[in-house]
Amino acid sequence: MNLFKTLFEDWPLKLISLIIAFILWFHSATEKIYMSERDTIIDYQSISPDISFRELPPAKIKVIYEASGKDLLRLYFFKPRIVLNLKEQKPGKISFTLNEKEIKIPGDIEVYRIFIPENFLELSLEKKESKEVPVKLEFVGEPKEGYNVASLKPATEKIVITGPKSLIEKINEVKGSEIEVSGKKNSFYEYIRILSPSKLINVDPDSLRVYVQIEKELIREIKKEPTIISPEGYRVYVEPDSVKIKIKGTKDKVERVKSGNVTVMLNLIGFGQGEYYLPPKVFTPDSVEVEEIEPSFIKVKLEKEVK
Repeated sequence: MNLFKTLFEDWPLKLISLIIAFILWFHSATEKIYMSERDTIIDYQSISPDISFRELPPAKIKVIYEASGKDLLRLYFFKPRIVLNLKEQKPGKISFTLNEKEIKIPGDIEVYRIFIPENFLELSLEKKESKEVPVKLEFVGEPKEGYNVASLKPATEKIVITGPKSLIEKINEVKGSEIEVSGKKNSFYEYIRILSPSKLINVDPDSLRVYVQIEKELIREIKKEPTIISPEGYRVYVEPDSVKIKIKGTKDKVERVKSGNVTVMLNLIGFGQGEYYLPPKVFTPDSVEVEEIEPSFIKVKLEKEVK
């Protein structure tokens, strides 16, 4: 009990004493000279508007600073930077030898010595080029049951990309951010971001308005005779001689499908004499889905031809 009383007796004075002791210790400790490694930002300035980096340049390097503890602590809040002026540079590979003169330290921070472990920096510059490319639009999710996404119509078909010539030549399209359509049954407008394929490439515009057309699903039935691929020397009998195919999709896409665009196939290569029940393979345009095939199996009979 006496120990507890002793500890907390005159506690405000004891607390003040501890704070003063800590301040004196901190002052003494931070007056000493230390060495510390810090991230140092590289600031590229005055690059010509028709020149671009061919490869992404380093944004920072490690630099070892020797200074008092106080000054080193201040470097946590005021980032030093290396300023590289690229005003007179032309396309091609260029190199810089980094030294203390390029390092800008904000405020009145005094640093006694600076060591740059890797003081050689190589950059690659290239002529900048622009071209128009289409935007690839995609949606995620499923509309309300019985509805389909009929089309995605952007406000403009193409956007302009600008960047180093070697990269621009390889790009034939850019992607837009995905459009969420879950549970939707009505058409709507959506703004999407244009996703740049590289940090070195600028896209203009960087966003786009898209009209998302949603239509009620249509199911249509098509009757079709199967195309039969049979082995030589056999007679083929099929029952039934045609199948009913139900296709579904948006109204305009389903109505555009003609009977000639749909193929029903039976591949009998490798089968010998006998009776089989085989599922027909159905091929339709990618714009529609096969909802049902009736019958799902076709009776096939193979008989050897008599010579």
